[in-house]
Amino acid sequence: EAAATFYERQLRLPAGKAGQNYLRRRSLEEETITRFRLGFAPAGNACKTALKRDGLDEALLEEAGLLVRPDGRSAYDTFRDRVMFPITNARGRVIAFGGRVLGEAQPKYLN
Repeated sequence: EAAATFYERQLRLPAGKAGQNYLRRRSLEEETITRFRLGFAPAGNACKTALKRDGLDEALLEEAGLLVRPDGRSAYDTFRDRVMFPITNARGRVIAFGGRVLGEAQPKYLN
């Protein structure tokens, strides 16, 4: 839930402008963006930094798939420079994310 809120906020900031533009080009209305809680994952480690600052443990973030730690190195944000689509269960709780990259990087979609 904390990550979904973070991504939603990022979409509204200047760093989320590319995400806003992508959603506009796809003809998504503001009501739809808000209803489905679409967001934006900026480049870098902004999610990791913000959620740790909010008191969430790095190991928990890694277990949840929000961070990746390749070969024992420092953990970093799994989702970077992507429009974020929270996936919810029948009760409306966020249980996963899908992210669509804005540039030419691969993979285009990451879950």
